[in-house]
Amino acid sequence: MAVFLQENLGTIIAGLLVAAAVILVIVKMLKNKKAGKPSCGGCAGCPNEANCHRKDGCGRYRGKE
Repeated sequence: MAVFLQENLGTIIAGLLVAAAVILVIVKMLKNKKAGKPSCGGCAGCPNEANCHRKDGCGRYRGKE
């Protein structure tokens, strides 16, 4: 087992870094969704703006009700 780890240490570290980056992106997306922020960067100029989100009085985006 120790030989396997020594031979593949670079691959293991790279894989862990990629997995950590993916987890951070997912966590950020979930936090933004919970805060009511759009995931696409905003609705300004979007042809589907009226069907997707609307701003409430606080300037936050909410799902269509």
